[in-house]
Amino acid sequence: MLVVDEVVRRAIDYIQAQRDPRTLTWKPRETAAAILAVTAHNPTWRSGTVVTPAMRQIMNGVRADLMQLLAQEKGILSLDHALLAQYLGVLKLFCDDPADVGGFNLMKELIGRGPYVPHKSPANAALALALCVHELPLEKRHMHRLYMGARCSDLCFERANLNILALSCMRRDQDNYDRDEVNRLLASNVDFLRTKKGIEVTEKATKNIYKTSLAIQVSFSRTAFQM
Repeated sequence: MLVVDEVVRRAIDYIQAQRDPRTLTWKPRETAAAILAVTAHNPTWRSGTVVTPAMRQIMNGVRADLMQLLAQEKGILSLDHALLAQYLGVLKLFCDDPADVGGFNLMKELIGRGPYVPHKSPANAALALALCVHELPLEKRHMHRLYMGARCSDLCFERANLNILALSCMRRDQDNYDRDEVNRLLASNVDFLRTKKGIEVTEKATKNIYKTSLAIQVSFSRTAFQM
C-alpha cells in the first residue's frame, strides 16, 4: 500500500473526531467523504448483511445531510461534481435509489454533467468513479482524462487519488473496459504518487476531511497495486 497502517489509523481517528456527538455525522459538505473513508476499512459496512442501530442512526443522519443540501435555493446544483459523486457512492453503500432522492434524480444529473468537465479537472475521475460504482460505463473517448503524467501543476494529488479509485473500479469490470488500457492508466497514477511521496502528503492531509478520505480509500484499494 502507499499509505502505512499507522498513518491510516491516525487519518481515520481524525475523521471520527470531527463527528457531531449528537447526530454522529459531519457537516453536510463533509459527510459523504467522511462516511466513505470510515467504511472503507469496515467489513460490517461493506457486507451489507448487518445494520446495527448505530449504523442506522448514522445512515439516517447522512440522508438528512443530503436532503439539507438539496433543499438549498440551487437545488441539485448545490452539489458540485465532487459532492455529487461522493453522495452517489454513499447511496450505493446504503442500497438507496439514486434516481429518486427527495424528488431529485442524481443519476440523471451525473450522466448529464460528464461531457462538460474540463479535461484536467479532478471531477473527471469523481464522475467516472460514480458511474462505475453504479455499473454504468465511462465513454471510451473520455478514458484518456484519467492519465496522470509526471508533470502536473494543479490539484495533482486529488486527481491521482480519484483516478486510482475510478480505475480500480473499472479494473473489476471486464465487460466494459480494456484491461491493458486500464492498467496503463492506473500505473501512471500509482507511479505519480510513489514519485511524489504519497505517504507524506497523506499525513499532511489530515486537516482536510475530503483529502484525508481520498487517501484512506486509496490505501484500501488493493486492486490498484496488484497489476
